[in-house]
Amino acid sequence: AWDRTGKGVFGERVRAILMDMIAHMEIYCRNPLATQVSFPLRRGINRSSADHFVYDTFSKLGNEFELRGPDMGYAPRGQQGGMMGKGRLWESMRRMICAWEDVKTVRFYN
Repeated sequence: AWDRTGKGVFGERVRAILMDMIAHMEIYCRNPLATQVSFPLRRGINRSSADHFVYDTFSKLGNEFELRGPDMGYAPRGQQGGMMGKGRLWESMRRMICAWEDVKTVRFYN
């Protein structure tokens, strides 16, 4: 379980981040690369490719994992056993990023 406190707050936060990531992945895959933009605007600038937003959401997701470790049952950073099980979590994150890079490669060369 991602949220051992039983409140579901962490799960909802991660779900919101993942849904945002999926929306930007869809924008990236459906629009021509030359004219691609992502919405909503980031700091009023509308020139970034949606893949930049995907990496932003990967960063947000990693930050949530790090901040909410104790809520997932991991000891706080710096305490004994603080990394037990987190290796699998970070490996999952690495696989998601590698899969995204595969999508970008296919998209770029086709």
